[in-house]
Amino acid sequence: TGPPPTAPQSTGPPPTAPQSTGPPPTAPPPDRIVDDPQSTGPPPTAPPPDRIVDDPQSTGPPPTAPPPDRIVDDPQSTGPPPTAPQSTGPPPTAPPPDRISLTRLPKENLLMILSYLGLDDLYRISRVSRMFLNLTHDPSLNARVNLQPWFLNLDDRSLGYFMSRSRVLRRLNLSWLGISNRVSFARVRELLGHCGALVELRLSGCSAVDAETIRCIGSRCIHLEILDLSYVSPGLLLPLARLSSCYRLSYLDITRVMTTTSELSILLLSLVHLKWFIGGSPILLVQQNQLLEIMATTAASIKCLDLWHWDTLTAEGLRYFLSLHGRDMVELNLGWCTRLSNPDVLEEITEFCPKLEVLVLTSLKEVDMETFIALSRGCPKLRLVDLTAARTICREGVEHLLQHCKDLEILDVSYCGGISLDDITQLAAHYPSVRIKSFEKFVAKSVVVS
Repeated sequence: TGPPPTAPQSTGPPPTAPQSTGPPPTAPPPDRIVDDPQSTGPPPTAPPPDRIVDDPQSTGPPPTAPPPDRIVDDPQSTGPPPTAPQSTGPPPTAPPPDRISLTRLPKENLLMILSYLGLDDLYRISRVSRMFLNLTHDPSLNARVNLQPWFLNLDDRSLGYFMSRSRVLRRLNLSWLGISNRVSFARVRELLGHCGALVELRLSGCSAVDAETIRCIGSRCIHLEILDLSYVSPGLLLPLARLSSCYRLSYLDITRVMTTTSELSILLLSLVHLKWFIGGSPILLVQQNQLLEIMATTAASIKCLDLWHWDTLTAEGLRYFLSLHGRDMVELNLGWCTRLSNPDVLEEITEFCPKLEVLVLTSLKEVDMETFIALSRGCPKLRLVDLTAARTICREGVEHLLQHCKDLEILDVSYCGGISLDDITQLAAHYPSVRIKSFEKFVAKSVVVS
């Protein structure tokens, strides 16, 4: 019945919380952040970017910037603006583009690319696939074929490669073919027999041309406009009259071709469109005045006439021709025409050829001051003048020609005894735009170098 028992009274100091001497407790894991405004310890670390918690009461450093795809704007933050993380590794590679196949390009683009390839490269690419084989047979890639660079390697078998393409050929160069004796006459005739669309054929120096080849050209290549037969098959007599069906010819080169006057006369009678005739060093052509007269009366307008070494041509025949065609001529070669007298030749040239640009008068023996005055007045458009072996040439005449022919580019005075090497050197220095050629000057330079 007495009073209830009371708790025992402690007389000592009140108990205190146990003090820990170790490191402060670590922050809880990021997924269980607990805000404690009364805590005096270090602020908790920032949560991961996907669970950022803004705490405006926090006095610690601002949280680090989240990744660029989840930026969180904090207008209360006083620290530096967050920056995107800098990668120290190589930049990320772009995604692979769609695969581009040549077969998906338009045909026009492929043909343009193939047009930059040489003949040997076209042959190699034609073996890649059927598509490229068909492309290499396109007429635009086979209209012009030049086999001259491979004349040593060509044989009958390699010529057969062009048989399937020959029908679309427009321009063909077989110069120097047959020198290695690996190509037969029959193979060349077979190839030309399929080239009915040719407008240009060059056979310069070709040894695989005979009389039957000329007949084949005349019967199959009737659309020819350019024909080069210079130096073909030395020693073989060629029937040029069989080319009369090629009446569209505007360019004909028969330098050093062995033929007769009657054969060439028949051919010239059919060439009404002839403009360029090169017939240097003729063989078996005796009546040269007659040939020049036929050419003058048949052709409508001749611009180039090369009569190198026509040793039976006279001034009367030349005058008749120049009186009909001299107004249109731009090139005239009378080198080594020994039957032409100097005064008559220069008189006709200066009278009838005002548009002349190229003049070759090699072996013109007598050239005086009046010759150069007449040339500079009558032919002011001269670009090339060849006076090789003009023994009576003088410096004053050459200088007069250089002063009045403003378009002059080349002047050949080799073997001219009337002008010294010092004169040539001084004139070349005074007229640097003109190339003054001299064999003596070349020899002098060779001696100095050696």
